[in-house]
Amino acid sequence: MDNAARNGYLDVVKWLHAHRYEGCTTEAMDAAAANGHLKVVQWLHRNRSEGCTKKAMDSATENGHLEVVVRWLRSNRSEGCTTKAMDGAAANGNFNMLRWLHENIHAGCTSDAMDRAARLGRLDIVEWLHSKRLPGCSPRASVDAAAKGNLNILKWLHLNLPESLAAEALEDAAARGHLHVVKWLLRSTPGNHFELALAGAVAWGEFEAALYLQAHQQPRNPSSPDRTDSPYTELHPDIQNWILEYYGEAGLPA
Repeated sequence: MDNAARNGYLDVVKWLHAHRYEGCTTEAMDAAAANGHLKVVQWLHRNRSEGCTKKAMDSATENGHLEVVVRWLRSNRSEGCTTKAMDGAAANGNFNMLRWLHENIHAGCTSDAMDRAARLGRLDIVEWLHSKRLPGCSPRASVDAAAKGNLNILKWLHLNLPESLAAEALEDAAARGHLHVVKWLLRSTPGNHFELALAGAVAWGEFEAALYLQAHQQPRNPSSPDRTDSPYTELHPDIQNWILEYYGEAGLPA
């Protein structure tokens, strides 16, 4: 019955209820709500006693089922939701859901909400969360924004939440070739991980970023730390020649 409810098969749910004795668990309503199957949720509410957990509204919220499920759960069930609801809505850029939850549920959120909105480049959501004096963000916000090339987010964080700017942001921007972000971070934020940024640009074949970093400040050695996430087994020939020119064979990764 849990699986039938999850997939929205109300006729199967009814048949199992009438002809079998196994019943279901709270997962039935939780999963039906998560997938937007309001008719299943309503039938379970009227005919079964297992109910649901906070996971029902959390999941329905994250999946964007405001009109179909979330409003009904608030009006007819008492379980409510957790901070995962607003966190999930922010992660998906669902601004309407965020506002509704804030005005009607008051479950709050965690720093994960702003972190994930920053990763999406949703400055409107980041600004709204900040304006409502909800929990700010972690350094992960600046790192993810840099990795995605979201300079507008970084500039906003620099002005409004400067403590959230992480030194690792330059490394991630360089490794992904976001030269406009690299330039801004070098100008605006001291204490960056410069050597790691150059190493990342080299390891990931981002030659333009590597050249810019080298031209503005030469570290002692650009050899990359152990980067198990790099898909490159060999450096680009141009980058290899550049390392040999400036640093000799000692600069090449082993």
